[in-house]
Amino acid sequence: MFGTTRARVFVNHPQAILTRWKNAFDYDACATGPSFYTYVGNDPTDRIDPTGKSMCANTDCSKSYIEPNPGTHAAPSSNNNEDVSPGVAARDNVAGAPGPQITFHNDNPNGASPDQPVTTSTANMVESAVVNSGVSSVNINSTTGGTHAPASRHAQGKAVDINRIDGKKVSDPSNRQNVETVQHSFSVEPNVRENFGPSGSTKVVTPGTSPVPWTQVQENHENHVHESGQQ
Repeated sequence: MFGTTRARVFVNHPQAILTRWKNAFDYDACATGPSFYTYVGNDPTDRIDPTGKSMCANTDCSKSYIEPNPGTHAAPSSNNNEDVSPGVAARDNVAGAPGPQITFHNDNPNGASPDQPVTTSTANMVESAVVNSGVSSVNINSTTGGTHAPASRHAQGKAVDINRIDGKKVSDPSNRQNVETVQHSFSVEPNVRENFGPSGSTKVVTPGTSPVPWTQVQENHENHVHESGQQ
């Protein structure tokens, strides 16, 4: 009898039910699909949102998914956003405003999706740098997967590779200005460690110190931008 009653409520009052749920959450102005009202990227099986402001991948929010539309969401944080980058904090003041798009397409069509959890500090850094760069979109083609050097921070969830900016390959000479802008945006992030790409390669060996040239990796980073975090 109870099941029948519930079914009758949904059939007779669909708009009332939809309105009740829609009013509970802010909508994502950059979302696509049949509804602009989404929860944890429409993936509640693998993702959680304990604060209503993040894309946490585990219960203590030490790992997070990178927001695909960072200009419309608060940043992931495990301590009330105390570890949020300055740019992310500024962005949150205009939550709901359209922002850049971050896509996750692997170069290898048979490879795993790059949309994997990274450390929350790295997710914050990536979102902040992309928003502050002013570009329209970036594609991340590697996070924790792929083939990397033994000491790479990718396996630790502390690095991302970007192979396209505003739809163009990073290696495209006509896209050099965007590449320089994105790399500069990452260079001023407090959590940045490695900033390798066509416009130059530097490394902050010790947190809080100035970056130093890391030219020995330059040849291997002409077709993508590699960014890693200290944490």
